[in-house]
Amino acid sequence: MSKTKGNSTAIKDFIYSDDFQEFVDYVDLKFREENIFDITGMSRQEIKHSRTLGWLLGGNDEFHRKIFKLFIKNVLNTTKRAIDDYQYEIDPNHLKSFKEYVYFKDPKFQVKNEDKDIDIALEDLGNKKFILIENKIDAGESPDQLNKYREDVTKRMDVANKKDETDKDEVSKYECFGIFLTKEGDEPKKDSTKGKENREFYLIGSYSDIGSALSTVLNQNEMYGWSPEQMMIGSHYLDLLKKRNIVEDKEAQERATKIWSTDSYKTTLDALIKQKKKEDNKRSSSNLDSTFELFKSRDQYNNALNILTRYRPDSQRELSNYLVDYIMKSTENIRYEKSNKRYINFYDTRWNQGEWQGSSDTHSNEEGPLRYVFVNLPDKLFLSISIGPGDDTIRKNIRDCFIENKSEQFSGSITSKALSKTYHQIYKFEILSSKDYAPENSNSDLEQENINLENFKSKIGTRMSEFFATTNGDFEKINTFLSSLDRNE
Repeated sequence: MSKTKGNSTAIKDFIYSDDFQEFVDYVDLKFREENIFDITGMSRQEIKHSRTLGWLLGGNDEFHRKIFKLFIKNVLNTTKRAIDDYQYEIDPNHLKSFKEYVYFKDPKFQVKNEDKDIDIALEDLGNKKFILIENKIDAGESPDQLNKYREDVTKRMDVANKKDETDKDEVSKYECFGIFLTKEGDEPKKDSTKGKENREFYLIGSYSDIGSALSTVLNQNEMYGWSPEQMMIGSHYLDLLKKRNIVEDKEAQERATKIWSTDSYKTTLDALIKQKKKEDNKRSSSNLDSTFELFKSRDQYNNALNILTRYRPDSQRELSNYLVDYIMKSTENIRYEKSNKRYINFYDTRWNQGEWQGSSDTHSNEEGPLRYVFVNLPDKLFLSISIGPGDDTIRKNIRDCFIENKSEQFSGSITSKALSKTYHQIYKFEILSSKDYAPENSNSDLEQENINLENFKSKIGTRMSEFFATTNGDFEKINTFLSSLDRNE
C-alpha cells in the first residue's frame, strides 16, 4: 500500500470513528449558542476586552466587588509564583502596600478606559488609590509602553500628594499600582525602556486569573441572586474566553486528551494539523488533499480539529516532568526543590560544606546561596547556576570569584552584570540547542511540536555527565575555584 493511500485510509478511519464523531457533536453543541460578544465581533480586540473588564472589575455593587477581589487575589498569587519561580523583582514594599489595600479597604471606583492610552484605569478617590491595567491578548509589549504609563500615573499621584499636604503627623498618601495582564501571565520585559523599574512596579496577571474569578462568582448566583444582566454578560464573556482559547476549558481539554492518548489517533491528528497549517499558510499541499476536503467542507470538523490542536499534548511540559524525575533519581548529592514547566530548581549538598557559604544565618535558605535551575524553553534547554538571596558580602564574593576565574571555556556563560537583589544567574551550560529541536532539512515549527523525548533523554544524560565529570567537568572546575574563597578569607 502506498503512503498516500495509507494516510488517506487512516484519516477516513479517524473521521468516522465513534470517538471523533462524539467529540464533533460535543464541540458543535457547546459552541452553537449565540454569544453577545460574538455578535459584536469582539473576538480578540483589546479595546473591547478592556471595556468589558473595566465594567466587570470596576462596578460598585457586590457582584463586581467580588470579581475584583478574587481577580486581585489571583494576580497576587501569579505574582508570587513569578517571584518564587522566575525570580521576578517586584518591590516587596510596593507589593505589601497593595495587599493591605486589597485586603482591608472597600474600594469605590471610577472606571476610565483609554485614559491617556491606559487600557483600564480604576480610580478610588476615597482611598487615594489608582490601579492601571495594561491589557495584552495577542500583541506584545511595546518598548516604551509600560514605562510611559507608570511614569504618568506616578506623576499624577505626586501632584495630588503635594496638593494634599497638611501639618498633621500622618497623612495617607495617594498611591498607584500597575497590573500587566496577558493571556499567559507574561512578565514585563527586562530590555524595555526602564525595564528594571517596570518590573519593580507591575504585578503580573493572566487571563486565567480573570476566568477563575468570574467562574467562582457566577457559581454563587444561587446564593446571591445576581441580576439577569450581570449573569448574561459574565457568562457570555467567560464563554468567549474559552472559545477563543484565552482561558482553558477543562472539560474540552479532558475530552481532547482522551483522543490524543490513543496512539493511532495521535499519528493521524499530527498529519491533519500539518496539512491544516499548509492550507492556512497558502502553501502547496501534500498527499492529503483529497481526504482533507472532508474537513474543509464541514465547519463542525474544522471546529473540532481546532479544539484538538489547542489541547495538543504539551511537549515542553513532558520534558519538564522528565527533568524532575531525572533529578529525583540522581546521586545522593542532588536535591530537588521545586519546578514548573519552564524552571526546575535543585541544589547540590556538596556546596554546603565550604566556609565561603557563610554561617546558616547569613543566607535565607538552609541549602545555601547557590542554586541549579534547568531552564526549559520551547526551543532550547540549559543548566543555570544562580546566586540566591543572602548576605550581601558573601553574594558579592561568589560573583567576583566566578568572574575572576572564568576561563575561555566559561567566557560565554559568566557575565559581569550588576548583582541583582534576589536571584542572579552567574553561569549557563547548554544542554539542548535550537538545532536539537529543529534539525537541518526539516520543518522547524513542526519538529518543535513533535520533539522526540527519547532522543532528548540520551542527550541530556550525556551533557549532564560532561558537566559532573570528575576531572575536566565544569562542576569540578567551579568547585575548585570556589573553594579558594575559604583560603582567601
